[in-house]
Amino acid sequence: MITGLHQEDPVIAVILDFLDTLARRVESEIAEGPAIRDSGVANPASAIAQGATDHPTEDYLQLDGMTAITLQWDLDPDHAARLLAVTDC
Repeated sequence: MITGLHQEDPVIAVILDFLDTLARRVESEIAEGPAIRDSGVANPASAIAQGATDHPTEDYLQLDGMTAITLQWDLDPDHAARLLAVTDC
């Protein structure tokens, strides 16, 4: 589990923050019900699906970037930190 990994590692901290923010958005959509679905703003699932079908959205690009950084962290934590430093994530 990611929360059991190096808590002092800045890459892990950013990833945990990103996942927490994403989870809060999903939870708020569930709590808001139809009002949020009819707001005209794409929810995270729709935005990510659009990105996966060659229509990039901010949510998709952030998730894609975090996934790449996370995979890189597993191979080379220092390189992942450098990647994170040059991204907008």
